[in-house]
Order: sequence, then structure tokens, then C-alpha cells
Amino acid sequence: CQRIVMVLPSLVARLLITLLGVVYPSYECFKSIAKIEGASSQQTADVLKRWCMFWIVFGCFVALEPVADSLIFWLPLYYEVKVAFVVYLWHPRTQGATFVYDSFIQPTLLHYEYEIDQKLDALTSKGQQLFQNYSAYGIKWAQRRAVDLFSYIQQSQQAGGRVGANAQGAAGGVNYSAPQTAAQAATNAFGSRAHAE
Repeated sequence: CQRIVMVLPSLVARLLITLLGVVYPSYECFKSIAKIEGASSQQTADVLKRWCMFWIVFGCFVALEPVADSLIFWLPLYYEVKVAFVVYLWHPRTQGATFVYDSFIQPTLLHYEYEIDQKLDALTSKGQQLFQNYSAYGIKWAQRRAVDLFSYIQQSQQAGGRVGANAQGAAGGVNYSAPQTAAQAATNAFGSRAHAE
């Protein structure tokens, strides 16, 4: 049986990718934004373009990483290559993000831009509709529960804190004492009804 060579464990590789692929580039973006005030508009545009390309490429890398991790994790030096690729993307000498963006990502996105926009618009519309439906349902549910709670409190106060075993009303004919706190009132009001719905 052939032995697979892995120098970096996946946890260490994940930590390095986070440090080199997120923390360091984020700090470099912070420094770039601070330098923008004194720079010419062309320099500013170049810096912003380079970092935007990096974040787009890195976002694609992060999106595809779980698939690659599950399929080719067994390759020798797989995690080392991942770390090296992240450094390649932002390093000023290689400007790998610019190459990957110009060669692969931009042409692909330009080709499918209309279809992607249509799908995103449809998903956004469907998401808004679902949110409206469920938020309306949630508001109605909360209103019913609030009315039940206030009704229960009012009935318990009118009964003087004690209800007989045969009494009808919110308690359903069960003996109870007047609640001393709002939490007890809520438990009494919703406890028996939550199981019925």
C-alpha cells in the first residue's frame, strides 16, 4: 500500500488559509484605503481594482473549496498547494488574482451574466414573497398569543386567583393559582394550548 504524503494537517492549512487569505488581505485593504486620500485617481482605481479582483477570485476559491476537499484531498501536498495558491493570488510579484480573474472568471461571468441576473431576480422576488407571507403569519400568531395572554390574566384576576375544578374558560377546568409573575402567566396561558395546535 502506497503511503500518502501530507506535511500540513488540514486544520493547520485552514488556519494558514484564513490568515493568509482573509486576515492579511483585509489588513492590506485597510492600508490601501488609508493611502487613497493622497493618491491620484488612477492609482486609487488600480489599487481598488486589484483588491476587488482578489476578493472575487478568493470568493470563488472558498465556494469551490469544499468540493475539492472532498474529491482530491488525498493528493500529495494538497493542503500546501492550497496555501501557496492563496499567497499566489495576492502577492504583488505574481498578481495571480488578476490573471485568474482576466483569464477565467471575467469571461465566464460575462458569458452567463444575463442568465445569472435573471435567476437572482427570480430568487430575490421569491424570497421577498416568502418573507412577506411568513412575517404576516408570524404577526398574526403573536397577536393571537398576546390576546390569549391578556384574556387569561384578566380572567384570573376576575376569579380572585382561584378557579374551581368545573369552571369553564381559559384554564379548561383545571385548578390553578393566580400567577405571581408575567412568566408564570405566559406559561399558564400558552402551556396547555401549545400542545393543541
